[in-house]
Amino acid sequence: MKLLILLVVVGGIFAHLSGCDNQTQDPALQPRNSVTITPANVGTVIMNAIAVYRAHGELPVKVADLSVSAQSGGIQIKSSSAALTCAGDGFNDESPAPIGIGDKGNAFAYRFSDCQSEVIDNQNYNVLSGFIVMKEIRGTSGACDDFSGEFVYENMELQKIRDGLPAYLLTQIDGSYSFRHVTHDLDQDEGHLCEIKKTTISGDSFGFVMNGEQVQESLFVSVDEFNTNVGTYNITLDSYVNSDSLNGRYKLVTRKPLVGLRDNQYPISGKFDLVGASVSQLTVEILSDAYDDLMAVKLDMDIDPPDGIPDASTSVYVSWCELEKGDACEILLEEDAPQ
Repeated sequence: MKLLILLVVVGGIFAHLSGCDNQTQDPALQPRNSVTITPANVGTVIMNAIAVYRAHGELPVKVADLSVSAQSGGIQIKSSSAALTCAGDGFNDESPAPIGIGDKGNAFAYRFSDCQSEVIDNQNYNVLSGFIVMKEIRGTSGACDDFSGEFVYENMELQKIRDGLPAYLLTQIDGSYSFRHVTHDLDQDEGHLCEIKKTTISGDSFGFVMNGEQVQESLFVSVDEFNTNVGTYNITLDSYVNSDSLNGRYKLVTRKPLVGLRDNQYPISGKFDLVGASVSQLTVEILSDAYDDLMAVKLDMDIDPPDGIPDASTSVYVSWCELEKGDACEILLEEDAPQ
């Protein structure tokens, strides 16, 4: 219902947009069409961006899952046994010999087959399959780590199992990115526990399928900072996103990091801009991760002109349910309400 109100408020603005030139100059938007953000596709664009955010948070074999140890002349990096446990031959080290792309001090190749990772118990875990190469590893190992390199994914797949049932699927992950990983000792305790794990990744092209939605990122930079003390993470995104469901590209930029818990479906807080063709722009501010909270997500349009000032005088608030289900959300909420 609130999205219909949004349509009434700004619908007149979009009436003349079809005649405007596409002012977005970045070549990453070509040759695919740029998405013109309208009240009719607001929900789709927002949930598509959330899929990108979740995919970054759930990348198989994240840099933070690696263990680092000092060796003569450099460092040794391997998958952490605490983060990755596999039955039988589910995990195979196919690292190259000391020829080719480098020795085992700075190049690794791992193959996964129905590999259980991030195991909580026998009903809650992730399943990994696919192939990954880590190369050009450089850095130091001390009380906390600071190293960089490059990841290359080939046909990777992650399936999250929660309470014995598939929660969601991240499949067909292909592409590469450069990374830098830094850990920090937050409280400077004697045990030198490195509670903060911060990874910055960047690249030209990276693709994945999230619950059937095919997405391709280009010219992207992402920062993922995880606090092991409280289990929360902050993700900052800056990328061009090519979406099959939207049949085009849009720009995704966070203004405040998206904050959440690893197993939460939606962020707890954060703010991001979505910019499409004709400089159509939507600012999304997340106020809650509760599915049926009618004030969970705040929407503001900045279209004519794109000057950082919302075109409508009143912000629109919607629930995650409404963004996903549209008008059907009201019926679902009524059915779930206590009688």
